[in-house]
Amino acid sequence: MTLSRILFEPGHVSILPDAAAALAESGEDAKLFLDRHVTGDWGEISPTDRSANILALAIGGELLSSYRTSRGVALSVMTDARRSGTYILPGDAVEKEDSETVPDFEGFTVAVGLALGEFLFSTGKPEALAKSLAAIEAVASATLLASQLGSESTTAIVAEE
Repeated sequence: MTLSRILFEPGHVSILPDAAAALAESGEDAKLFLDRHVTGDWGEISPTDRSANILALAIGGELLSSYRTSRGVALSVMTDARRSGTYILPGDAVEKEDSETVPDFEGFTVAVGLALGEFLFSTGKPEALAKSLAAIEAVASATLLASQLGSESTTAIVAEE
């Protein structure tokens, strides 16, 4: 799914030489992949990485996308947490999950908790924890409901919150 609006500014864009060679070989422009990345079309990433990207949009963090050129060569696009730089890299920066792999919900939950705690502390509003948790629950519930209804706009719903 591609969103039609830019979700973040990529900062300075750097293309590593092997990635530039893969793009030249395929005849594709790096802008095609960069446009997909900044509009929330993350390409071929795992559900865990997709969730991490959505969280990173909301509270800051690294953003990762993975694509293939028309010749099947893997490219990764990464934007740093401060949005000061985006890098187009050769290869697939994402580990493919096989059907037997169970998502690391505990690790993701810990990451969300740490990020929320740090955010509330840095803004000087630790008393907002209960309200923040209620908001997270509401968005998560809406996302689950949209998924159960077969909606493909789940990312757009969360991104607009």
